[in-house]
Amino acid sequence: MDEELNKISGVLSELRNSSKLNGANSQKLYGILFLGSKFNVITSIELQVLLKRQFNINISNESLNNLIPLACQSLNMSFEGLKEINNHNTTKPDSYMITLW
Repeated sequence: MDEELNKISGVLSELRNSSKLNGANSQKLYGILFLGSKFNVITSIELQVLLKRQFNINISNESLNNLIPLACQSLNMSFEGLKEINNHNTTKPDSYMITLW
């Protein structure tokens, strides 16, 4: 788990730096949506696709959802759990919105 956490943290750090330097152009560089007026918000769903496609990190949604709070807290990034409308039987988030900076 520590190795995966380090990899996720490294990618999030890279995305934060790119977002600060490149703004909207980061979308072209990484092929994911950067949301918000500062282009500094991503979703864990987009992150999971990016991890597999560009960083060769194959991780399940469940594993990624377990690691995001740890990675974000260590990087002082805020995050918000999101739930699908039809999934009201659990308190666990289905995905996250991550504010990179």
